[in-house]
Amino acid sequence: MSAKKKFSIRAWVSLVLALTFIAVAVSGVILYFAPPCSVADATGWSVAALSKHQWATIHVITSLVFLIVAMVHMLVYNWGPLKTYMKQKAPSRLKIRWELVAALAVFALLLAGSISAVPPFGTVMDWQDAIKDHYREQAPGRGEGRGRGGYAHVEDTTAMEEEGMASSDLPSDTWLTVRWRGGR
Repeated sequence: MSAKKKFSIRAWVSLVLALTFIAVAVSGVILYFAPPCSVADATGWSVAALSKHQWATIHVITSLVFLIVAMVHMLVYNWGPLKTYMKQKAPSRLKIRWELVAALAVFALLLAGSISAVPPFGTVMDWQDAIKDHYREQAPGRGEGRGRGGYAHVEDTTAMEEEGMASSDLPSDTWLTVRWRGGR
């Protein structure tokens, strides 16, 4: 009879990291192709019996867990080896490694391209907008109401509207600023 193996927290952390990465990737792809919230809610859109809101919740929660577990993985289990590697590989004089320069260059390119929305970065987001516009055009009641596709956009609907209030009902010194889409 073999001895019972001890629970390995390090292995558990690695498995949680892998599983949350998969969940973030899958939910991210589904949300990329999902219709706008107003259309998803009005039409009962779902994938694998989960609504858009449920997919978004999965995405946010698993992203947070992924980040926390990744920090634990790096700082608790790999900090020593990482520090040792840096000390052993770094020459006595200050010299920047080409791998670091290349990684920073790729990161800077991704960040700058995403912010400026130049192709191909902006194209990816344009595709998503086209997918969402297609859903809006196919929605029943298209052309009625305030939102495209006949449904009000979530960003247009505020708690104040639901309570029958207007922005003029707020005190002038309030910290809350009501911003209407399209200059309304």
